[in-house]
Amino acid sequence: MPSAADFGTGVTVNRVTVTSPTSAIANVTVTGAATIGFHTVTLGGVSEPGAGPFLVTAAAPPFPRLATASPAF
Repeated sequence: MPSAADFGTGVTVNRVTVTSPTSAIANVTVTGAATIGFHTVTLGGVSEPGAGPFLVTAAAPPFPRLATASPAF
């Protein structure tokens, strides 16, 4: 069973847990170096068509917040 996973450039695999011969759970961190778009997932050095693709999207914009108000109450 595969014990290593690769989600492409800019995606760090923190942990892989194989739950059965046909299933695994991966904990990943997406860094700023990751390209936006679909990434091919490989497990144990073999591209797994059922495992992906894995989609990296742009970060959500920050929510606007009120910093000050006038007149102050």
